[in-house]
Amino acid sequence: MDYEKSLKETVKEEWKKLSSLTWGQRFGYIWDYYKPLMAAVVILVMVVSIAVTVVHNVRLNRIFNAYLVNCNSYETDPDLISGEFAEYIGGIGSNDQITVDATLSFNPDEVSEYSMAGQMKTTALLAAGEIDLMILDESAYQGYFGSDVFQELSSVVSREQLDAWKDHLAEGPSSDENAGKWYAVDVRDSPVLARGNSYGGQAAYAVIVPGTEHLELCVKFINYLLGL
Repeated sequence: MDYEKSLKETVKEEWKKLSSLTWGQRFGYIWDYYKPLMAAVVILVMVVSIAVTVVHNVRLNRIFNAYLVNCNSYETDPDLISGEFAEYIGGIGSNDQITVDATLSFNPDEVSEYSMAGQMKTTALLAAGEIDLMILDESAYQGYFGSDVFQELSSVVSREQLDAWKDHLAEGPSSDENAGKWYAVDVRDSPVLARGNSYGGQAAYAVIVPGTEHLELCVKFINYLLGL
């Protein structure tokens, strides 16, 4: 009973103090006196969030990650593309995941916070091995060329497959060093991309990231885009 009374009195006193303060002063008061508890709650929320993410990722088998850079993300439907591609390859397992992302955007020649943020995110994803294949517009393709993020195709793709792509292969910026080497497949005429007006009929290059563990799916995705 004494404990109940003291608790009520404590609450009453605290409320009296708070009611006499401005909102700014109240925040400062609460932060000074309760920040250890608030910090503990924040840490707990973060731990739970991280744990849920880890468990979710462990349960998923990410079999393919494609990123459409500088596309018309308002009309492009990544979920539709990933779903169609899953059907194209004959279906996927219940825990398998195909990611098609259309949110990356930047201009290599533009110095702005927005463009820099896009480039930093792309670089981080590449460094983490989270990208298997990218589709780039002309500016991004030219800007990234020479930075070792494009797989030279003839060294990993069969002669038969290259022949099937012969009308779409791109050497990259002309130079003696790049002559006869194929670094991209021009997919500007892709019916999949045209449906979403993804690149407005302008140049769009599908590039495979070196070291991808899903090379076969990269090849199949390009074939899917071209309707092969």
